[in-house]
Amino acid sequence: MKKAFRKAFAVTLSATLALSVLAGCGSSDSGSGSGASADAGAADSADASASEGSGKTDLQIIYTAEPSSLLPGSEAVSNGHMIQCNIYDTLVMEDPADRTNIIPGLAESWEYSEDGTT
Repeated sequence: MKKAFRKAFAVTLSATLALSVLAGCGSSDSGSGSGASADAGAADSADASASEGSGKTDLQIIYTAEPSSLLPGSEAVSNGHMIQCNIYDTLVMEDPADRTNIIPGLAESWEYSEDGTT
């Protein structure tokens, strides 16, 4: 009885997995043809519409969880920090080529005081 149940469970699980893979590989396009050629055609039309100045400039980024806050400086090692980097800009930033060098961000210029405190 136990062996029969395990075998039936394994067969059912395998069939479900196979159907899931086949469904995931299928094309959502109702027209005929392979999925690869349909995807290539969609990419070509997307490139063409972007080059024609369609005005659509949306960028979708998927994060693993919702941030607990979007206040600057409140989250240093979470999704909130990654989102903050995309929506806030700083006065100055580190030079990516030389991290010891400070380059302008929003600030066009800055001056140091004579006593060196600011």
